[in-house]
Amino acid sequence: MISKFSKEIFLFTRFLLFTLSIIGSISCSSRNENTVTFLHFFNGTQEQKAIKYLIENFESKNNCNVDVKFYDYSLGPNELISILTGNQKNDVIAFNSEWLAQLRDNGLLYDFPEEKNIDTSYYHLLIDYCNTRGKSHCLPWLVNTRLLYINRKITQDNKIVNPPLDFQQLLDYSVMINEREKYFGTGLVGPSKQAMFKNIMPLLLSFGGDLADSTGKLDLNRNNNSTGIYFYLKLSRSGLMETKREIENQFIEGHIAYCFSDLSLIQKLIEKNVLHDFMIEQIPQNGNKPGISYTDAVMLGVSSKSTKKELSLKFIKELSEWKFNNGFSKDLLKYGVPARKNYLFTFFQDSIISVISKQITNSKLAPKHYKWYDIETIIENEIEKAIYTEKSVEGSLIEAQEEITSFLKRNRK
Repeated sequence: MISKFSKEIFLFTRFLLFTLSIIGSISCSSRNENTVTFLHFFNGTQEQKAIKYLIENFESKNNCNVDVKFYDYSLGPNELISILTGNQKNDVIAFNSEWLAQLRDNGLLYDFPEEKNIDTSYYHLLIDYCNTRGKSHCLPWLVNTRLLYINRKITQDNKIVNPPLDFQQLLDYSVMINEREKYFGTGLVGPSKQAMFKNIMPLLLSFGGDLADSTGKLDLNRNNNSTGIYFYLKLSRSGLMETKREIENQFIEGHIAYCFSDLSLIQKLIEKNVLHDFMIEQIPQNGNKPGISYTDAVMLGVSSKSTKKELSLKFIKELSEWKFNNGFSKDLLKYGVPARKNYLFTFFQDSIISVISKQITNSKLAPKHYKWYDIETIIENEIEKAIYTEKSVEGSLIEAQEEITSFLKRNRK
């Protein structure tokens, strides 16, 4: 027989459990109503873990949910545009900076409310790139650039004490190393068209070239555009030309003295615990003019169709501020480093960060053009012909300009 006291305890416990379930239900309902979707392309296991850490911090702090969705980056901006114009709900979008103009001109990005105080902790060129005619369409999250990588052992074996000051010295060192037939002088990307284009761009820019004029109009036939490409060909004769993956593998294994690459190579060096065996330097000078690199970034924007714009803005601001302790993981290095200059890294030296920061500051992004993805493909195809001597460099650039002009006439806004 149950005592009166036991019965009261039993009833009280039932009441307490019922109350807690109601509170939990209300809390769950509140979190579900306070949900934003995050559409991104980080599909690797380690990358997803790194992103998950950032998302969970935001959810906990703001009592909300972030529903993660993926898209296939390899299919280009048209795949993302198709998703954003469909019926699915999307709020926050991560995308390549080179796709910004196409997304903006298709009306897919929400224009951020104007802010009086511009945040100066971002790299200035990235904030400029996010803005068009006084309107801001996104925030920079990760930034990637091209650098010069140097094998310490090979240069020491060849009595080379310092990094090359300029491109001519790089060529001289490469020729000397290559002629001794023990190592390759410089490793350059050839067969991978997109990677080759991005590695040629620092030379094209450093030798006074550019893909567009001061008004943003594409002009491949500008003076000096061919000079940097010809120098790339000169360097290729003092080493090895292969795919990006093969060049980086040969470099890490100690067969190549110099190579140009983005920050994904730093990630590989860290993972193999050999970063100390290599030097990372800025793009060499051209004479007495600083070398200019080619930069791209992962941007965060809000879908113009989002019904949670306020929470979405809060989410991308917190992500881009990188305020969480150790929030940035080396697993994200293949996409770049935080776009805020003052981020404190824990896994490599300040001297490397200084090189990266200075190079980003002295770099250029792709022309902000609504058909840049297609235009870049045309340029890549024509430059490939020049590299493999099917055409002269000048002939390839003229052909690319004509193809672009014809393409844009067929695809007017």
